[in-house]
Amino acid sequence: CLAVCSETDGCQVCRNTEGCVSFTHQPETNRCWPKSMRFGAIPRPKVGVNSRNLDCDGGDNGCYKPNFDYQGADLGRVENVESFSDCLAVCSETDRCMSIAYRASTNDCWPKFQEYGANPGDLEGVDSANLNCNVNGCFKKDFDFWGADLGMVSDVASFAQCLQVCRNTEGCVSFTHQPETNRCWPKSMRFGAIPRPKVGVNSRNLDCDGGDNGCYKPNFDYQGADLGRVENVESFSDCL
Repeated sequence: CLAVCSETDGCQVCRNTEGCVSFTHQPETNRCWPKSMRFGAIPRPKVGVNSRNLDCDGGDNGCYKPNFDYQGADLGRVENVESFSDCLAVCSETDRCMSIAYRASTNDCWPKFQEYGANPGDLEGVDSANLNCNVNGCFKKDFDFWGADLGMVSDVASFAQCLQVCRNTEGCVSFTHQPETNRCWPKSMRFGAIPRPKVGVNSRNLDCDGGDNGCYKPNFDYQGADLGRVENVESFSDCL
């Protein structure tokens, strides 16, 4: 089955495909393959495609929780937030934000001042996450991966966009973003050269934990178990 990603409606291909638990994206062709099996049928290295399991580690560590609402403890509601990743970026730039809930059908984002919100529970169509979901190099608020720079990129408006800068920069394995100046530093070393606390910058390793938990896997194919192929999917985040 072949579908096309609509520029008008936007894409969250795997999350909006029934039965999808993982996916593979090919940036050169803008193709996305949602999958019915974690890691696909035959996971293997392949240059030029990138893959991920939807629920990265399958554990209850506060990372991405599909169809689950971190209800309450709201810091407000932000409208017109195009993706889950952008909602995380909203949280990263909101004072006291510790978690989020996001509804893709309406593009609404709720930043929260408590991890897991006040009353967490199942809710179809809402996805949630804690901002600092683990201690192994995913989103690190007010933390600098200093040094090992591959350059500095200006006019990068969000943490999610800085993530895309890193994915599109050869040799990048981590990055630091400064929201006040919209600057992004892609890095050649995990955690940079000298990781250290610094107010006003946020950092992340590209492959969050370095383990084989099924989060972002560059140059790796989750072959088989396809639920179809979707065209015109411009980014890894849209394939998600």
